[in-house]
Amino acid sequence: MSDISDLYRNRATRALAHVRVLVVAGGGGGGKAPDRTGGGGGGGGVLHEASYTVGEGATVVSVGTGGLPDENGGNSVFATLTAIGGGHGGKKDVVPSIGGSGGGGFHGGNQAGAVGTADQGHAGGAGYDSGATTFGAGGGGGAGGDGATATITDAGDGGVGLAYDISGSSVYYAGGGGGGANRISGDITAGAGGNGGGGNGSQYGAAATNGTPATGGGGGGGSDGVDGGTGGNGVVIISYMTGSVYAIGGIVTQAGGNTIHTFASNGSFVVLSMPKRGLNPLAVQGGSIRLQSDANALAVYNCDEGAGTVLGDKSLNGRHGLISGCSWGTTGPWGKSLVISTGNNYVTITAPSRLGGLAAATIEVVAVNVAASPTESLYAESLDNTCAFRLWVSGDGGKPQFECLIGDTWYSLTAPSPIDCRNPFYVAATMDSAVPSRVLYVNGSAVANDTDTQRPTPNLSRIGTLQPNFTGYEWNGSIFMVRLSSVARTAAEIR
Repeated sequence: MSDISDLYRNRATRALAHVRVLVVAGGGGGGKAPDRTGGGGGGGGVLHEASYTVGEGATVVSVGTGGLPDENGGNSVFATLTAIGGGHGGKKDVVPSIGGSGGGGFHGGNQAGAVGTADQGHAGGAGYDSGATTFGAGGGGGAGGDGATATITDAGDGGVGLAYDISGSSVYYAGGGGGGANRISGDITAGAGGNGGGGNGSQYGAAATNGTPATGGGGGGGSDGVDGGTGGNGVVIISYMTGSVYAIGGIVTQAGGNTIHTFASNGSFVVLSMPKRGLNPLAVQGGSIRLQSDANALAVYNCDEGAGTVLGDKSLNGRHGLISGCSWGTTGPWGKSLVISTGNNYVTITAPSRLGGLAAATIEVVAVNVAASPTESLYAESLDNTCAFRLWVSGDGGKPQFECLIGDTWYSLTAPSPIDCRNPFYVAATMDSAVPSRVLYVNGSAVANDTDTQRPTPNLSRIGTLQPNFTGYEWNGSIFMVRLSSVARTAAEIR
């Protein structure tokens, strides 16, 4: 290929990807209590898809807000998935509302709780009226079970929610709010909120609690003139195996080999690209092709900060670089870049990505130079006492070169043909002692290989020059990205 931008030309069809999705609506508000008790609010509706198909481009995400007292929660929406907001709790002269899960009933007449939405939630519990001593409202329904019916000694607890590990740990969502409790004589306990963010009911005029934000929990029911609690806002979470989809939107985290997008408010989930033709390491980010982080990445530098003295590590491993003397570029096919022009321009990795003891590794660089055939211009290297592991363009007519140093001996792997370094290029080198093999790639094609087995694996310690103030070996141009990995990436990944 003549240019790495060829990787994403001719994208006439909209590619599809499969993601895991959890959609939780806002919880319903607890019932107000103008006459003794109010029912617990129902938890927000819950929809979960283990494999949901999305295409490249933007998908609008709507996150339902928690309902105020006597109001239903808002719906949450992701593409064709609509989770229904939780129903509000009942009160005197107002029946509880149907919702994702239904609201709990008021004590008067042992008012029944409202039903939930099929496959999204459960019914609220009924209220209880002793007629003379204690009064309890029913608990709001939860995503995992009905709200409890009140008794002479206990207002109804909120229904339990459902647990999902899509966020990287197991979390309960959409518990129902507990019912409010009141008395003339005797004792009655307010309903507890259901596991999953449900709020506790009010007891004898004390404040009811709100549903927990970003869980869709229902608000607790009121008592003795006190308002019920507000329902908790909903949440939308999208997860996929890291590297299988490239997307932005929401709060992005990684756990257990997955990339997770959490939306606690409205936004857009934007799929930028899916790997095609084996292009796992490359993706379009903000209009720029960038190397991606995955479970095997030790350090990823996309050189896109545009200002400051820190080169950020996008791998989430915290191996940031300290910039000395370099400037920031704003032109070229990837926009921002790190510009290196003298021996005083370099980046020192402040928390080195130790490779010692690894049986395999890959180093990748995307760069451009002001000269067609630069003279011995090093651009990414690892040094560890008497061994080295480095990728550079040599003075031999602009040929990319991968070198390892053991003691006083250099082991070189050189491309057979030079490249015109004035055009942006992608160079990668892999080593795997188990095969054994070393492979050098230029613009996605393997151009040289050997079977040397004694390969050192030191730190990635510097980008830009062999050592500070070492003139004649500086990279006179822009570096767009560098990635170091703990595996020998395959030809299919580097293509």
